Amino acid sequence: MRRFVATACFVLTALLLQPAFGQRNAFEAESEIQRKLRSAQRAYDNLELERAERAIDDAVRLIDRFGIESRTGRQLAAQVYMQRGILAFVKNQDRRAAKQDFQRALEYDERARLDEMVETPSLRRVFEDARQASSGRSRGQQRDQYDSGRDNGGSYGAAAAGAAGAAAGQYRNDYGSSGRREQDRTDYRRDERRGGQERQRRARSDDRDYDRNDRRTNEYRPREARAGRPDASRRDTAGGRFRNDRSRSRARQDKLSHQAPRKAASGVALKLTVNVSDEIYRDVGVVFVYFNTARTDVRQKLEMRPGRGNTFEARIPRHYMIGSQVRYYFQAEDRRDNPMASLGSASRPFLLEISGDTLGASEFASGSSLDGDSDGVSGGGRTYFSLSANMGAGVGWVKEFAQPVTQKGARLKKPGLAPTPFHTLVSADFWVSRKISVGGFARIQIIEFAFLGGGRLQYKLSRSGPHETRLRLGGGVGHVRHLVKLGNRLDTTLEGIGHIALGMTYSYKFNDSLGFVLTPDYLHMFGASPSYHLDVSFGLELLF
Repeated sequence: MRRFVATACFVLTALLLQPAFGQRNAFEAESEIQRKLRSAQRAYDNLELERAERAIDDAVRLIDRFGIESRTGRQLAAQVYMQRGILAFVKNQDRRAAKQDFQRALEYDERARLDEMVETPSLRRVFEDARQASSGRSRGQQRDQYDSGRDNGGSYGAAAAGAAGAAAGQYRNDYGSSGRREQDRTDYRRDERRGGQERQRRARSDDRDYDRNDRRTNEYRPREARAGRPDASRRDTAGGRFRNDRSRSRARQDKLSHQAPRKAASGVALKLTVNVSDEIYRDVGVVFVYFNTARTDVRQKLEMRPGRGNTFEARIPRHYMIGSQVRYYFQAEDRRDNPMASLGSASRPFLLEISGDTLGASEFASGSSLDGDSDGVSGGGRTYFSLSANMGAGVGWVKEFAQPVTQKGARLKKPGLAPTPFHTLVSADFWVSRKISVGGFARIQIIEFAFLGGGRLQYKLSRSGPHETRLRLGGGVGHVRHLVKLGNRLDTTLEGIGHIALGMTYSYKFNDSLGFVLTPDYLHMFGASPSYHLDVSFGLELLF
């Protein structure tokens, strides 16, 4: 008898606890679905569409497994299917799949809609088709319910009342009694009162808007491409319209974090990164960095681009990186341009010393544009004209039939290397684009006067901060004098008269107006006295 009573108590306890455990697992599933949805939205913002699709598929599997039935759970499921429909439309251009997902979202929550700030005509048509199909299905279900009520001797009024009760959150269980879905959350709320605040925060999605993600190429523009859109930061997203004004305008320092760079170099773009906390990341519309240097007295405002995870990144243009220090601070705003958080301020900014400003570049300060395409005079980095003055020396291979200038009729015994002790080189170039220039040059040997000139093309191979390398090709007419020894006397030979020149230039820019240049040039001389010659020149270059 005791064994029978113990077995019966065990079976009865298991039957009583099973619904409670199942109920709690369902509510825990909501928290996991919310986490998956946020992960998908974050990946979508960063153009990681494959990762977003995997996260959404995981959320859908959880919905199918646990059968979400609470009010907040159904709203959450609607958000998941709205997001999956967007992915199907954007990633795979599958209108049919997108329509099916939108219909499923409307089945979970008939208030599901597209955000007016991100919708497009083609997506709107797909969504409206889904809404019409969903409405037609609902009307068909009501007619079936009416016919069923009449066949069972009931009335349509009773059926309608039942439908109204279901819409209000009531349902009828297997035993004919009615209740409210809100009562299903009793255990969950008890857990929250016992300290489950983190789970409460993650599961909070009652008033979320739908489809608040940035659009991709053609149909949607990512947050990375919004820099030129004046309304890009005005979108209404998750919970934005339900947040009270006081909490919306409160700027909190602890919601942004930043690791200052260890150093900053003159003439080199400065990369800044700020991290946004999980608490406000989904509500952030845009993050700005405010800065100023010796380039301008006006504080500059630069929109930051989303990076990996919760980070935002920006580069202060190199033409602003002059003077002794750069001062900056950050501010995050919501979709309505209201400040959400800040790090630093105009009165207490971050200060970073600028090294390598050798010539005191703050004296060249002018302009206030952040546009890197502005002209070189205003600090935009674009050069239209350059003028350089150089000096140098060279060496060449003199052939046996070269004619000495002073000792007429003398002959060289054998070919060999001969120097050109000193020369000057002046060049002027017009930059027809950022990488290509057309110009002319004049080479003059001072000791034994010899002139060589011509034209050339230059092409910028690479540029990294103040460092730049160029390739140049040209040609012209003139002569080069080589110093040769004839017996006990020195003489010069005159090579030319035509030449082809191939060279490379290394440039170090002190600022936007002045730079140092070092140039090796190969001259292939041809004509009455051919020769092979190599020059090395260095000097200063003025940029305009």
